[in-house]
Amino acid sequence: PIDPVNSAGQKLYYTYATGGSWELNTLLESQEKHDAAINDSGESPGLYEIGTDLALTPANRDIGLLAYWDFEGDATDMLIDKSGNGYTLTQSGSVAVAATASAKVGLQAALFDGTSSYFTAPNPLSLNPNASPLTATAWFNPATLNTVEKDIFQQRDDATGTGKLWLAITASGVPCGNTVLASFLSGSCLSGGGTLSANTWYHAAVASGDGVISLYLNETFVGSTSVTPPPSTGTFVIGAAKSPSKWFGGTLDDIRIYSRALTSTEIQAIYNATK
Repeated sequence: PIDPVNSAGQKLYYTYATGGSWELNTLLESQEKHDAAINDSGESPGLYEIGTDLALTPANRDIGLLAYWDFEGDATDMLIDKSGNGYTLTQSGSVAVAATASAKVGLQAALFDGTSSYFTAPNPLSLNPNASPLTATAWFNPATLNTVEKDIFQQRDDATGTGKLWLAITASGVPCGNTVLASFLSGSCLSGGGTLSANTWYHAAVASGDGVISLYLNETFVGSTSVTPPPSTGTFVIGAAKSPSKWFGGTLDDIRIYSRALTSTEIQAIYNATK
């Protein structure tokens, strides 16, 4: 057999060298101990982690992680779903690799030109907010802000879905305000957190479950609405609307989709571990 090779880009480490870093982790069966996993400063709120570098463990160990794109590696590797579930992205338009200085988490991020670039996840990505709980999180850094809506996550109208907008930066004329973080997952606008600024990193999260949709900005809960989202089973789009249009211009990093509604403390744990 061939000995495995360490790969920093894939976060695969097979040998321990003197002076190196390490991490041990485990899934805790008891819910009574879940707070320990949330408060251990690791990037995975479902795992209890200890060590000198809590970013070593692959994210696919986290509970309920359905898809994870960290945009690390070359032009091919950056599209791979690091959750291990096989949702490799398809690129349209010019999406560049943002180098270390422009990335928020790790060594690289995805840089969108704001005119034609976006990603699509393959069907069937098991996303139907009407039928099951979910959470979507991402770091985003808009290059410009103006009167045009900028969509971060959107579902198309194909299949039987209604193509709701998960996360976006609003534009003038929208009832919930101009240049604020918003979700239209419920069919109406849910927003909060104040006016956003260009060339600034923000962490966004939207969680849906038990008839409640909640929105977070930079770990802070900014609002919720008590409604079950309408069915949406269409293609998942990153960086544009379903048309496509309403392009997001700027940088996205560390995108996570969970098949469960994360709690506010779990969202805070992701934010604090990756900020």
